Amino acid sequence: MTETNLIVIAEFGARPEADLLRAHLENSGIAAQVTADDIGGAFPGVGTAKVWVGSEDEDAAREIAAGTQDAN
Repeated sequence: MTETNLIVIAEFGARPEADLLRAHLENSGIAAQVTADDIGGAFPGVGTAKVWVGSEDEDAAREIAAGTQDAN
């Protein structure tokens, strides 16, 4: 079993934006997860949401994130 270090590649003010990036990453074959500081969803839009990927996917994930933000 190999251990993967997780890296935050993006931080958003709302979870839906982070979930959208996660979907783009996963559609590109990069496993990603979102953590949100929204008290279990009770207060959406409060706090921040972070997108995490494995360190081996960091460069590719940052390129996808940059392209996604440029498109908006």
